Formats: sequence, C-alpha cells, structure tokens
Amino acid sequence: EQVDSQDGIDKRWSIVLSSPDWHIGVIGIVASRISRKFNRPAILFSIKDGIAKGSGRSIGSFDLIEGIKECSDILLEYGGHKSAVGLSISVENLDDFRQKFERVVEKRSQNIIELPEIVVDDMLEPSDINSHFFDYFEQLAPFGNENPEPVFYSRSYEVLSSRYQKGNYVLQLRKDGKQHIGLMWADEEEPIDIPKKIDIIYTPFIDRYQNSDILKLRIIDFSIA
Repeated sequence: EQVDSQDGIDKRWSIVLSSPDWHIGVIGIVASRISRKFNRPAILFSIKDGIAKGSGRSIGSFDLIEGIKECSDILLEYGGHKSAVGLSISVENLDDFRQKFERVVEKRSQNIIELPEIVVDDMLEPSDINSHFFDYFEQLAPFGNENPEPVFYSRSYEVLSSRYQKGNYVLQLRKDGKQHIGLMWADEEEPIDIPKKIDIIYTPFIDRYQNSDILKLRIIDFSIA
C-alpha cells in the first residue's frame, strides 16, 4: 500500500521504503515482490531504536551489491551479492541514502534487463518458520495470478523416503536433525528418480488436520545437492 500510494514511482529508478511497523523477517519477501512488480531494484527498511535494518532485491542483471558499495559511506553495515543485500543505517541518514542510491541506479541503468521467468523470493530454512512468520506471511494474501505465493530456496535435504499419494509425491525430508514433509505435484503415478540429497525450491503452507497445524513444503523443483 505504501508503494501504490506514492506518486511518480514509475518515473524513479529505484524504490526505497521504510516503516517501524514492518517485521524484519518478511521485508526481503516484500522487496522481491516490489522489485518484480515495478521492474526496479527495491530496498525495504524496518526501523527500531533509531536504526533501520534493510533487505534489498535486484532485477535482471543489475548488480545490487556493487550499487550498495557506492553508498557505503553512510551505511553502518552491509553485505550480500548481486541479487540480494542486507544493510543497516541510522534513521537520520535514510533520506540521504534514498537520494544517493537513486543516482547510483540511474547511472548503472544500462545493466537492467528483462526479468527471468522464474524468480526465487529468498533463501529460507523451514526450521526458521514459526507462527509469527505465518502471521506476516498471510498479510501478503490473497494469492493468485496477480499475486503469486512467495517462493523460497533451501539446500541439502536428506530424502528419507518418497511415495505417491493422490496426485503428489510425498517426501520425508531431514535437515539438521529436523524432519519435514514435502509434497511434489505429479499428474500421474510414474517413477521419478529422486536423489538421496536434494536442494529444493518451495512454498510453505500449514496443513490443518484434526485440530493440529502441521508445516509442510510444497516443492516446486529440486536438484541434486
């Protein structure tokens, strides 16, 4: 809503927003959504005790970490890579950062190209997902063609077992001593060669059954870990 309410956003090279009401755990997801929707690098900050902690997402081949380095003189700390960054800054320097980053993106605009078709919103470990996460996650709903569910990436899962059940392969996964159930859609029962260890792209969901809430992973794709 804060994005849509701002005039002239389609004339800017970048999007930098901040609020004390945003949860630090979900601003990366929202930044990814905004960057994809407006085809611009986007950085969102969560403000607390005079410090703004941010998460940024890039588009196309724009090198976000190199752009952030050009603003490093007013940052408290930063890190990341070409497509995603984390950073922090004193609240009083936010406006300066917004203006400086806008100039940097404009200067580097020749590196902005069309978005890839498949985009992962963020790296997220299922063990980090709790009820507070889903409270904020559900604020992004309703999901649909215009607002797809966030997509996450996680590495190195041991596949304990797999079976076909009602249109899905059900995978019993283990990582760091914790087990998770993954569901992978299949249109008919046919053998799928699933390696012993995989990286996954997934969306999380809660399966409510007999007064119990069970976290499950809807697996979109996987690769050998």
